[in-house]
Amino acid sequence: MSGDIIGKEYLTYCSKTGMSVGRTASDYLVSIRRLDDVVLPTDLSDYKAQHGKNITDKQRKGLLKFFNFLETKKMQSNYNGYPLVVWRANLRIAEYGDERKEGRIKDLTSEEINNARDRISNDAVKDYFTLLSYSGARHSHLFEALKDKRREILHPAPGVICIDVKDLSAGTKNESRFYFPEEMEPVIKAYEHPYSADKIQKVIGASGTEDRPVNVASLRKWNYNMMLTGSKRIEETAADHIQGRSPKTVGARHYADLDKIAAEGYASLVDKFIAALVPTEVTLKTKARTGGRFTGANKTPPERRQQIIEMYKSGKSITAITKELKAGKQSVINILKEEGLKP
Repeated sequence: MSGDIIGKEYLTYCSKTGMSVGRTASDYLVSIRRLDDVVLPTDLSDYKAQHGKNITDKQRKGLLKFFNFLETKKMQSNYNGYPLVVWRANLRIAEYGDERKEGRIKDLTSEEINNARDRISNDAVKDYFTLLSYSGARHSHLFEALKDKRREILHPAPGVICIDVKDLSAGTKNESRFYFPEEMEPVIKAYEHPYSADKIQKVIGASGTEDRPVNVASLRKWNYNMMLTGSKRIEETAADHIQGRSPKTVGARHYADLDKIAAEGYASLVDKFIAALVPTEVTLKTKARTGGRFTGANKTPPERRQQIIEMYKSGKSITAITKELKAGKQSVINILKEEGLKP
């Protein structure tokens, strides 16, 4: 794709079909233009063989947007002399890169999520990690939402706060509100982005392990599974609205008060989220309230907790314990403090 005019038209199309204007759409455009020697549809399916590398996930999504743009806005059924259906078919055959494969993990445990957060050294990124996990929001949209300090914090249900983000909604990305436990209100009010959206994403992406990576996509999947599984769970309609997906049924689209359904559903899960991802003092910016929801909450199973205590009493250092059990350092320290030990 070349030419300033076609590029501007493409960016406008992106803004109207499920993507916020700005960095994300521009990145798609730039990534497409960086593709090496794609002239024939088969150049996509043979890309790795020809160039020794995979088409990136961003290039793949950008190309799909481009083909849709040609078809719906330019009313073209061909590109470069070949049918668009053939271009799409060859793009589907093209191999995925490692980055896309890592994003497929859907079964991260709460302990893995906690340990990943413990590995992040920047306090503000820890805050963001927690807000992203609790809300299940898309990273690019939460980043945009938290730029605006004037967003009013709403209290739609007991124990729940939310911010209105309808201005971020476009296409199939049907954001209405981002929900959080009420204890996160001071965090949202105090939070300021420490880095760019790309750098925050990279810091979070480096928080997992090689075989069990954690990233902004897997946090969203963890949130969704938390809402739909276990003894406390909510209906898919509520979970989809919380995460900003368009409703699937006529009733949900035209009759249901989805904001109310989502708020009540999230309220029923607040304790579950907090027990799974206990906010640290760093995250809260203030000490946990005495007798409040966080007191005594612990995400570590009793057997593992006892093992940590016994290992420490036997003379092992915190570093040795975290290495042997593959546990987060802060999690181990918190457990020891709760037992009256002084690590």
